[in-house]
Amino acid sequence: MKPIVRNVKPEDAEIVKVFIKEHMVMNYPELPYSVLKEKAEADIEKHCTEPTSFVLELEGKVIGYLALSIDTDRYSRQKIGVLHMIHIAEPFRGKKYSHILMVKAEEFFGQHHVAYREISTNVNNEVAINLYKKHGYKLWRCKLKKA
Repeated sequence: MKPIVRNVKPEDAEIVKVFIKEHMVMNYPELPYSVLKEKAEADIEKHCTEPTSFVLELEGKVIGYLALSIDTDRYSRQKIGVLHMIHIAEPFRGKKYSHILMVKAEEFFGQHHVAYREISTNVNNEVAINLYKKHGYKLWRCKLKKA
């Protein structure tokens, strides 16, 4: 059976909560989840009601999640597409499902006529970086941190 991409529904909140937690832990390994929990739970409330959030469903089971937004570049004032998160459940990784969500993101941004698209991820998340590069994204800015 072919997977489908659909908008998030309120009944998806529990699985989306799991995906957001896993995503936060993977992308912020230096912070305990207890520090990230408030932000993650606020994201769940927001994303489960926004038309810019999608799930990937396979045989009636939600296996992936995509969170997008349309924003405005603070300098150029151009409309931009922001890909906040792609997450595939552990047992389904490595099977190209993330590419389906990337295609959905590109379609969505195309429909909204954005000037450009942006994504950020942890510098050590090579799987995500390679996925984004396969879809035409290039390194644009570099953010450094000193603790």
